[in-house]
Amino acid sequence: MIAFSVSLPLAALTGSVVQEWFDALGPLGRYLAALLIFFVGRFLAKAAGRIAGKSAARAGLDARLSKYVGTEGNSFSALVAKLFYYLLLLFVLIFALDFAGLNQVTQPLSNVFSKVFGFLPNLLGAGIIFFLGYVLAKVVRSIVQNVLAAAKLEQRIGMASGSNSLTNAIATVAFCLILLVITPAALAVLGIDEISAPILGIVNSITEAIPRILLAAALIAVGVFIARIVRNLVVNLLKGLGADTFPSRVGVSIPATGSRSVSEISGLVVFISIIVLISASAIDVLNIEILDQASSGIVGGYFNVLLAILILGAGLLGARYAHQAIADKNAALARVTRIAIIVLSVVVALDRSGIAPHLTGKPYEFGIYALALALGLGGAIAIGLGGKEYVHRWLEKRG
Repeated sequence: MIAFSVSLPLAALTGSVVQEWFDALGPLGRYLAALLIFFVGRFLAKAAGRIAGKSAARAGLDARLSKYVGTEGNSFSALVAKLFYYLLLLFVLIFALDFAGLNQVTQPLSNVFSKVFGFLPNLLGAGIIFFLGYVLAKVVRSIVQNVLAAAKLEQRIGMASGSNSLTNAIATVAFCLILLVITPAALAVLGIDEISAPILGIVNSITEAIPRILLAAALIAVGVFIARIVRNLVVNLLKGLGADTFPSRVGVSIPATGSRSVSEISGLVVFISIIVLISASAIDVLNIEILDQASSGIVGGYFNVLLAILILGAGLLGARYAHQAIADKNAALARVTRIAIIVLSVVVALDRSGIAPHLTGKPYEFGIYALALALGLGGAIAIGLGGKEYVHRWLEKRG
């Protein structure tokens, strides 16, 4: 419309009477007419740009866009004014050069100009589709926020509410999903397959994975819920059986209350184990080959390490108990026994964990056997030396 309002005075300026008057001046007349067309058109383009800028300012464009980019003033309305001015000035320049007979210059510019104006309807259509999708996404986000807030989701699952609450996170995900679906449709209207085709392929891959992602998230949520129940069950059961007082009965200084008690630690181990299993199942649901291999390795490695820790803990506990039981009778034998049990526990734990397989291979097995033999001989010698006085006293009593 604005281009038409600019071209109309230019067409009147180059009417038949004016054109005949400039033709009478020869080639110089056409160049003078082209200059006149350019200056008049430049004035009209500047006026049209000012009208467009004022219209944008009255429509509140500056206030609406400044809150998204963090700028103040009339920068956006000024940008609209300059954009209209330079577009119309380009149109005026083509018109003036064409009137001067410089078709070899104006033909490429005319082609570019026609392509640009031919693309504007597609751009306008894509903008309308994206704007409607954006409005729809905002409406859906507001609905999701209100529904989840009314259902008191955070209070039901024991999470804190606020700006980073689960309700806002779910609403934001819904907002992004709608924009994700709308964006390819808006790009398709542009008719640029080089841009829309790759993006459409990415969006299709994401939308196909959404059901699997939701199922995996549901599995994890259910798994966490079950893990909490089982953890509380294990903690209460062990407390009822008096497991928290067991370490003090065997001489191990482990608190009987608090988060470091036997029941709480056992409950935490059970909780983590269930989460690991559920997470592996959720990864399998995603059907991603690399993650499938990683999940199987994580589960196997976790339980191997857990078993190794239990073996090592039992070995250390056994070594301490054996040392306390023998120390009063033979201190040397008690130390030898404790070291032997600890070394054996470490070797077995490393073998079960698989962390350092080179430490449990054949060459080191012979070393362990040699160490066991040395400890056995040392223990026998210690027993012999330690029992010499006892045998001497026994013989004196008999004699």
